[in-house]
Amino acid sequence: MQIKGARESAGLTHEALAKKAGVSADFLRDVEDGKRVITAGHFKQIAKAVGRDLIDYTLGDFDEGGDAAQPRTDADGRGIAGLARDGSGPGSGPGSMAGGMDGPGAGAGARPRDAGGRDMGGRDARDGALGGRGGPAGRTLGGGRGADGGAGAAAAAGAASETWLDAFDSLLKVLPVFDYSLSKVLGQRHMPVISGKVDGVPKEKACFIHINDNDLMGFRVMKGDQAFAHVTKEFVNGGFFLVEYMGERLLRQIKKGEGGRFILLHHDGRLSTAVAASDTLRILARLIRSEVALTPTGEA
Repeated sequence: MQIKGARESAGLTHEALAKKAGVSADFLRDVEDGKRVITAGHFKQIAKAVGRDLIDYTLGDFDEGGDAAQPRTDADGRGIAGLARDGSGPGSGPGSMAGGMDGPGAGAGARPRDAGGRDMGGRDARDGALGGRGGPAGRTLGGGRGADGGAGAAAAAGAASETWLDAFDSLLKVLPVFDYSLSKVLGQRHMPVISGKVDGVPKEKACFIHINDNDLMGFRVMKGDQAFAHVTKEFVNGGFFLVEYMGERLLRQIKKGEGGRFILLHHDGRLSTAVAASDTLRILARLIRSEVALTPTGEA
């Protein structure tokens, strides 16, 4: 919000400010929309480009010596941007991220209270965002329910997790582990994103498939393994695919045959083949690699 306000006040477009700050316009838009996490270095570049002093609320702001920077204070010595994540440590006071809403002179990380001494709901992660510990009636004044923040805290914590995952989507992708339906999610895997791709596959088309049979056992793809896959209809000769054939979803190696036909191979201890016309076969996903399961039960 600070960056957007400063940019608009300076009469700069995203492209103009991005060029002056040495970042991309898309990156700048994502930062303003809260979709990307900005580093302290980029923040300083942008502040310099707009010619204004902005309050740095980025986490992990370090000096050149590698030590954590001291908390920033205003003219009266009150903390304005504590770096502690859990509400502890220096930086309490009005405007402090670390200390919540405590008044001047409060102890480090002290929790806010109303005139009657009741807890108004701090920012400590243990109580949940927007939560806090309950007052005399067992209800928090910060939005949670019960002594531990209750449903409000749990919902807020879940929302916070989703926000961070969205912010890191350009760096880390949460991939579903599907069954053969490609709709039922059995689990999740976190994979790094490089240039918008996960292991060379567009991140929106990447997933894992839980292997539920031994049809490709002869190719070292076993029941219980997880296969990294590209959801695509594209055919690659000799590739391994999840296909829909004769009303079933199957794993097969597919080779191109004569007359526009395909040869389907499976090897469950004995190699077998079938010839399929193109209009009877639907490619759903291509298996890139299989990761062997090392559990006693054979489950991934």
